[in-house]
Amino acid sequence: MGLDKGAHFPPLLFALSLEPLLASIRTNTEIDGLQGKVNCHKVSAYADDLMFLLTNPVTSLPVVIQELHNFGSLAGLAINEEKSEILNITMTRMEQLTLKSQFTFRWCTDKLNYLGIWLCADVPRITKLNYDSLLEDIQRDLSSWSPKYISWFGRVGVLKMNVLPRILYLLQTIPLSLPTHFLHAFCKSFINFIWAGSRPRLQFAIMCRSKSQGGLALPDIRLYYYAAHLTRILDWMSPASTKQWIDLETELAATPLWVLPWLIPGHLPHTCKTTLTLASTVSIWHRLRIRYSLATFPSPLLPLSHNPGLSGGVRSQLWDRFTTHPGLLAMHVLADGQFKQIPLSEGGASPTLLDSFNYQQIKHFFEITSQWNLFNETSNPL
Repeated sequence: MGLDKGAHFPPLLFALSLEPLLASIRTNTEIDGLQGKVNCHKVSAYADDLMFLLTNPVTSLPVVIQELHNFGSLAGLAINEEKSEILNITMTRMEQLTLKSQFTFRWCTDKLNYLGIWLCADVPRITKLNYDSLLEDIQRDLSSWSPKYISWFGRVGVLKMNVLPRILYLLQTIPLSLPTHFLHAFCKSFINFIWAGSRPRLQFAIMCRSKSQGGLALPDIRLYYYAAHLTRILDWMSPASTKQWIDLETELAATPLWVLPWLIPGHLPHTCKTTLTLASTVSIWHRLRIRYSLATFPSPLLPLSHNPGLSGGVRSQLWDRFTTHPGLLAMHVLADGQFKQIPLSEGGASPTLLDSFNYQQIKHFFEITSQWNLFNETSNPL
């Protein structure tokens, strides 16, 4: 039975038919992918756009091609090697020559586009690669639309419906720090479009207010930028998150992600400072925490376990006496700014000498932590 163009079934049927191929690739032990904290990530798929993440391409790529051929012989799927692309991240020259002699893939010189996002080996360059082209496209579109007879509210509607989704796509998929000049450029483009190149009659901040407050409900890209990073922190804090990037970032951080927002900046793990996605989000969080009074500092959520500043760590036996939470936090050992007595164990046993000594180490950590007495000021964990 034929299906009409635009029907909902074809994409669903294609996704179902492609899943056996993806499952076979994921479970193939001869294919080496990016190792996360729990899973090994080998392939990313959106409809028929496939991206393979291979850490040992000389041995893994032939196996991937064989998997594609095996699946294609049954399902009719064909891969055009001449239109497929390879981006080298860590391969040596000899490895490149070996693969070039075996396959006719196109080799990207320094960047690769996947689902509208430019990827390259130099992570700091990703921001410029993507936002430069986006800004040029938006400015070109707004310049062509500006002479048309559109009301104020109509122009704001154009920005909301056409321009904002394009910017949000990058903000949500590239969690890196965005230079201020990009935010200023977007703001300037919005103002020029709304006022058709003439002198603005309202301040930008007033236009961004809601209509009930006398504004035009104009999107403030800076706030969307902040919200994109704060949303990441919510994902870090969610124990039930199934997002694949969480697994990869946890491996990169070498510590549970939920502890990062609450650590004292000087106690952040070195891996957090060198991994740009983590460093960007944590840096923005601390700026917003101060600017908008989002949390006290230090916070009652300050982790004692998984805390590099507490070099002795926390004994699991002591930890279990206070809480069953995945981590021992400041609020578990403090009440009204005072240290609690070590509870009896479930069996009624008193603390051991090692438990008492470890607890003294925790107390000393609080004493040397700057502003630790601020725990007295609030009982709200946020």
